[in-house]
Amino acid sequence: MNKLMSLGLDEKQREAIKEIVRTTMKETFRKRADLSIARIDLKDLIDKDPINMKAVESKLNQIGSLEADIHLSHIKTLEAIKVKLTPDQRKKLNDMIDQGMMPEGQA
Repeated sequence: MNKLMSLGLDEKQREAIKEIVRTTMKETFRKRADLSIARIDLKDLIDKDPINMKAVESKLNQIGSLEADIHLSHIKTLEAIKVKLTPDQRKKLNDMIDQGMMPEGQA
């Protein structure tokens, strides 16, 4: 969020973007918790003898889906932020992203 401040945001933009970022952070924390639990569940499945391959496959699909949801959430957040910016601010943001100044999850 601090890096976004270098875009010269006005107060209305700052508040709108703060809310977008807060909402995304909450959702991401929940999804990461679910992801951690799913990984523990996967380990439990793998530790059994014999291994239930259908259950393992299902758990891996769940893990993949959660990981994709987290990545997609960050992309959606970035797009929601861009809507709040002027064309010049969007260009500056895109330049920051191109230069690697905005890693995933730092929107």
